[in-house]
Amino acid sequence: MLLRIQKNYMKNKIICDSNFLIGLFDEKDKRHWLVSETMEELKEKDFNAIYFDFVINEVVSVICKRFTEQKRIRDVRQVLLTIKDTINKEVILWSGVYLKELFNDILNEVIRTDGALNFNDASIVQLSMRFKIPYIASFDEDFDRVKGIKRIGHKKDLEILEEG
Repeated sequence: MLLRIQKNYMKNKIICDSNFLIGLFDEKDKRHWLVSETMEELKEKDFNAIYFDFVINEVVSVICKRFTEQKRIRDVRQVLLTIKDTINKEVILWSGVYLKELFNDILNEVIRTDGALNFNDASIVQLSMRFKIPYIASFDEDFDRVKGIKRIGHKKDLEILEEG
């Protein structure tokens, strides 16, 4: 279901945002079917997923909190095991050293968008520019404000890429 990073990157790379991954892992999320469908389409089009460490931190935190609040604590273990099996430490891009280097640019991005992009989202933007990855799998429309970034929130967005 998920895209795995290969040692030799495929042609197209896409950064996965937390809301996209949460929708994938939480089968009761309102966007679960949409994310699953879009991920399959990305896989068919040879996209290579990029998972940042701070995004995975947010995914795990939100899943734990959500499942606890919804009294789905029995399900949290299985979802966390799925995350662990699918997104192991070898496929995560550890961003610490890059974020130190990009700190001022990240804050400037937050300022430029009047806070519409939070620190994590601005980090995604700056890292996408640093690594020349123009695609982000996300439902966060604030990424649409960023020149050079193409947000993929639905498989229809991939059809538009083929036309353009």
